Amino acid sequence: MPTGSRHGLSLGLHGSLCCANLIAVPLVVGMMDFRAMIVVAVAITVERLAPAAERVAQFTGAAVIAAGAFMMLRTAGMA
Repeated sequence: MPTGSRHGLSLGLHGSLCCANLIAVPLVVGMMDFRAMIVVAVAITVERLAPAAERVAQFTGAAVIAAGAFMMLRTAGMA
């Protein structure tokens, strides 16, 4: 395989793995939920473009964990 193709596949795999956690959010919430798609798109964009990308990624991760915990509590009838 040529070096350029290998490099392109490497970059594609890295990009897919970086956003895999945020792409899983619409799978849980509902793929056709327009609000979820907008929130995920904004989160990915902000993580990519923000000067403090690591801090934004940590906040996004904490928010997704909190939302998941709330959904589990709501399903169990505790919230």
